[in-house]
Amino acid sequence: TVAVGRAMTLVRVFKFTRWAVIWAAVLITAAMLRYPGGTWRNRSTPGYSFFENSLSDLGATVAWSGQPNTGSPVLFAAGFGLAALAAAGCLVGLVQLYTATPASRWLSRSAGAFGVISCVGAIAVAVTPWDRHQLLHHQLVFMASAALIIAATSLAWAAALNEHLPRKVCIGWL
Repeated sequence: TVAVGRAMTLVRVFKFTRWAVIWAAVLITAAMLRYPGGTWRNRSTPGYSFFENSLSDLGATVAWSGQPNTGSPVLFAAGFGLAALAAAGCLVGLVQLYTATPASRWLSRSAGAFGVISCVGAIAVAVTPWDRHQLLHHQLVFMASAALIIAATSLAWAAALNEHLPRKVCIGWL
């Protein structure tokens, strides 16, 4: 009955994750639609350009066009924060799954720790506009990205050591 309870908890965690990712995508898309315009190369570009703007531009207080960016930062912070919470929820479930064998236990827990650092960093990035706190914003982006790479590598290694998981899980993480 303990295993069934744990499985049901994991199902709920992954259900939350799925819905949180959907809503995060909706909020970030709404932020893109609210962005006034301009890119680093062309300040007269109307609206948000998926290929020429960065996601961080959505959180800026002033758009590249020079216009105030009023609604976009709130939607972006909510969406990016929700995506980070979804990643944290998914990470909790993955760490539980990957700790099934003693060989993969320390790696999955290490991945969990670095994953938490990455998620906290992502939330901090979302609420630290680059046009107000450029150095801090870039440091947080680096921290979150580096922690994410370490977490994914640790999960790949843990999957490789876990005899209950197919080999393609490891390959997928890499």
